[in-house]
Amino acid sequence: MNMTPTLEKPETSEQDGSFYAYPSHKIVSVFAQTEDLRDALDAHRENGVKESEIEVISSTEQIDFSGEENGSWARIVRTVQQLGSEGRYLDRYKQELKDGHFLLTVVAKNAETKKKVKEMLQSNGGLRLTFFGNWLIEEIPEAPKIEFDTHPYGYRREV
Repeated sequence: MNMTPTLEKPETSEQDGSFYAYPSHKIVSVFAQTEDLRDALDAHRENGVKESEIEVISSTEQIDFSGEENGSWARIVRTVQQLGSEGRYLDRYKQELKDGHFLLTVVAKNAETKKKVKEMLQSNGGLRLTFFGNWLIEEIPEAPKIEFDTHPYGYRREV
């Protein structure tokens, strides 16, 4: 269960520390329950996802949200991100981590992998799935909840 995140570093980083700039070609999911996170990790391993393609983030200390700890380049990156939609996601993820939740990121470099990862995350309790591509951020809708109820004339399905 102890997984060390692989963090992206800008080439001009002024320190040896890690700086998580942007989760390119990854799906980021929030997990509120440790059990759900374990189930999702097990599902990914059973389906052949490499450990190097999975990151678990469990603390605000793992990501430099302000850029202050990683030098001037990191501060510039975070300032620009705060001006765009990335700032909203940084704020959301920081709050989720403060609330004791986990972030799980999984590499999804093509449409087939993206679909497979999405299904595994959703079926194991992943919340607020977001895909980060090169030039887009896509919020993935929750899986529809289908309930079957007995009805005098058979079954009724509500979507």
